[in-house]
Amino acid sequence: MTTATTPTGRHVVVVRVPMRDDDLLLPLRDLQNLFIRYLRKQPPEGDYTILIMRQDGVPEVHCSFAEGRDAERLAASIHGEPATPGETEAFRHFVEIDDEILLEIARIAGPPSFKRAKPEPSETGGPMRSVGAMRRR
Repeated sequence: MTTATTPTGRHVVVVRVPMRDDDLLLPLRDLQNLFIRYLRKQPPEGDYTILIMRQDGVPEVHCSFAEGRDAERLAASIHGEPATPGETEAFRHFVEIDDEILLEIARIAGPPSFKRAKPEPSETGGPMRSVGAMRRR
């Protein structure tokens, strides 16, 4: 499959989130974080961004890539269908997330990490004081 180049140069995997009993299958923020973890495990070659979109009342997560190969690889791994772009549109793949695809993505992405990255003392110019230890009298 060849990559189509568009005037905007963007390649987007649009992940649509189905509704179940008037609720989303998965909250959008959780789905966004899941894709962040997923792409850390299978890093794209070029730049990318993952955004929450609510256009036309349809909740979606957009994974936008600078490189078409990266969008094609993600779309293929989650069973996305390519769409023919309009003249001013980005090249898009559409994915309707279901339980099976969601479980596969979660298996590869792994569990969320709740550890916060702390800068090294060399990055801050020396040891950092604890904010909790600072008090005004």
